[in-house]
Amino acid sequence: MQYYYIIESVLISNCKRWFNNADVIGTILILRKKEISIPDKTKRISFWLTNKDINTIEEEDKETLINSIVLHQVIDESVATMKEYSLSDIDNIMQYGISLNALFHNISWIKEIQEYIEPITKELSMIRGERTGQNKVFYINGETSIADKFLYPMLKSSRNIKKYSASPNMKAFCCNKTIEQLKEDGEEGTLKWIRKFSNDKYEPLAKSINYSPWYQMPSINRADLVTSENPDKRLFIAELNESVIVDQRLIAMKYKDSVANKELVFALLNSIYGMFAIEANGFGRGQGVLDISKTGFQKICMINPELISKEDAAEIIALFSKIKNRNVMEIEDELMNADRQAFDKKVLQSIGHEELYDCIKESLLSMQHTRHCVK
Repeated sequence: MQYYYIIESVLISNCKRWFNNADVIGTILILRKKEISIPDKTKRISFWLTNKDINTIEEEDKETLINSIVLHQVIDESVATMKEYSLSDIDNIMQYGISLNALFHNISWIKEIQEYIEPITKELSMIRGERTGQNKVFYINGETSIADKFLYPMLKSSRNIKKYSASPNMKAFCCNKTIEQLKEDGEEGTLKWIRKFSNDKYEPLAKSINYSPWYQMPSINRADLVTSENPDKRLFIAELNESVIVDQRLIAMKYKDSVANKELVFALLNSIYGMFAIEANGFGRGQGVLDISKTGFQKICMINPELISKEDAAEIIALFSKIKNRNVMEIEDELMNADRQAFDKKVLQSIGHEELYDCIKESLLSMQHTRHCVK
């Protein structure tokens, strides 16, 4: 589009949703037609947040809003606020896994910290959650005739995760033997379970199952860490008490073998920059929750643990231990917690940027406010 138009301004609501009959966030683009040409990377785009309900806005405020947008100038912050970024700025920001939604807020401080962050994929491998096509065959919750050796710990949902640690909440049926091998080994209980979902020839009754052979769900895709695809007021990554199989609805990760200090990596993932990275990576739905894709999440960055001294690392881990065993609080409450503040400031101090604490906090709270105001 930028080959054909100059993007002058982008507007979204910071005060209620514009269309009550839609579950998406309304956005206005103001474009100026141009001759077909390569986009000018120095061109600045204005990102506006409107702070008045457009359904009840008074005429004076409406005029102020229009004049502000036309002049590219904030006239009254109670009516609208604006942030400007050049196309080159935007390209630079997005390489850190930050979405366009974050550009409506003050994230200019990212330039100060960019040399101290790295992609999370330097420390973690993304794990593909299972998409069985028939959960009732493979997800076991309760008594079953399946032999224990074919049952593996599993986490299906993050709904009941309250702390920074999590445990499996069911078992997964993972069998790596053929029907003939099961018969030879006398695994009648497991065969009984398979027959429950197959015909006399052990062919599946359901055609939607995604494995081959159909009853052999692999057990190798196990995660150490998980987070939700649709978080709301709590932003965190939970560490599993043991490596588990996870459902496709979770964003799952595993520590790489090269990670020297897992405790430090886990703490950094849940620092104030880590919370910002999660919020800035997704986009808000009409219901107010954050929508994150697995593809997008693997692009986010974290503070580089290699740049932290052993002494600072030990202190960061000790400070994080004061919060990781309690329930995760909503963001506003988290940021008011004294132990949380001490931990977050120490993380930033360890890379020489404690002065950015208030900036990151303001960005995070501002993004959450905009996301929630459309409920």
